[in-house]
Amino acid sequence: MKYHCLGLFAKYWQPGKVKTRLASSLGPERAASIYREFVFSMLSRLSPTVDERVLAFSPEERADDFAKPTSACWPKGWRLEPQSDGDLGMRMKSFFAKRFAEGFEQVVLLGTDSPSVPVDYVAQALRELQSHDVVLGPT
Repeated sequence: MKYHCLGLFAKYWQPGKVKTRLASSLGPERAASIYREFVFSMLSRLSPTVDERVLAFSPEERADDFAKPTSACWPKGWRLEPQSDGDLGMRMKSFFAKRFAEGFEQVVLLGTDSPSVPVDYVAQALRELQSHDVVLGPT
């Protein structure tokens, strides 16, 4: 069996589709650019936390933007897969089901709206999963 997997849910950084509340004061292009940096930052910061990492993205038709980003600093070692269909709860359920079907014993999933989440939270979640079936943390 495989042991740890870290997942990160991300949306394509299309102006007007991400960080819409922030866009009301900064404009949609600037808000989308900030969100893109959130994604890059989290991928970089979280890369060393576990051996298996999955970036689950949406929408599926933006796969090339995630697979071949323009930034040379795009972190390596993240497996890419589109998020499943449905609302957030269904997509999360599908993500966990796939990881457990692949043989992982512990799975941690984060969103990309909290780029400064402490890396230690991932390690703490993995420790807690040794004695608990589910761990919920601050977002």
